[in-house]
Amino acid sequence: MEEGYGLNYVKTYVLNQPLSRNVKKKYYYKQERKYISYFKNCRSVLDVACGEGTNLLLMKKNGINARGIDLTPEFAKECRSKGLNVIQGDALQLNKYFKKGEFDGILCSFLVEHLTKNQIKALFKEMNALLAQDGLLTINYVKRFYKRFQEDPTHKTILPEWEIINMLIAAGFKITKVDNEVYYFKGCLLLPTRIGFAVQSFLGKYFSGLAIIHARKIAQVNKI
Repeated sequence: MEEGYGLNYVKTYVLNQPLSRNVKKKYYYKQERKYISYFKNCRSVLDVACGEGTNLLLMKKNGINARGIDLTPEFAKECRSKGLNVIQGDALQLNKYFKKGEFDGILCSFLVEHLTKNQIKALFKEMNALLAQDGLLTINYVKRFYKRFQEDPTHKTILPEWEIINMLIAAGFKITKVDNEVYYFKGCLLLPTRIGFAVQSFLGKYFSGLAIIHARKIAQVNKI
């Protein structure tokens, strides 16, 4: 895999766009809280491909014991500078860094679109092995093509919900809930935050580009 899953894209495009900063400030945190809350009763959570630690900070603020792993050394270093428990490592080799059944919650945000189908299958089985029985897995991913998706050369795969769901089931998970979100509509930024978020959520039901899938571990599957 390419180092950092698109770090250059993040640095040169996303972070340098004033609009993107506004999107992050107005919507990202509120959107993330929707599924951060699912981990509130977990004793130990792993954030796979944690990036700069946004989700980990939210968990920390909500009293959730969480750790992270990211392939990009810069992101891992930044997280540690924020006081977060993060290691630099490959998500496809989770067994090298963590023990089987060590976590009862795993969050994986915007990673699967950077992987091939075979890598996604391997990732799901790696995460299954780290979860305790009935442990919660929440993943979100891009399921439709967008201009920005194509501009990041490390993006590899767009898969429909049913295919991701089938992969999760084959990896020993039971699907408990599927949410859909729209990718950021710039027009929503012109509205007050609460109204803009409501409009975005409504549009997401009909023009959804992001999927959030919640699943529970029900079986141990041998690693491929």
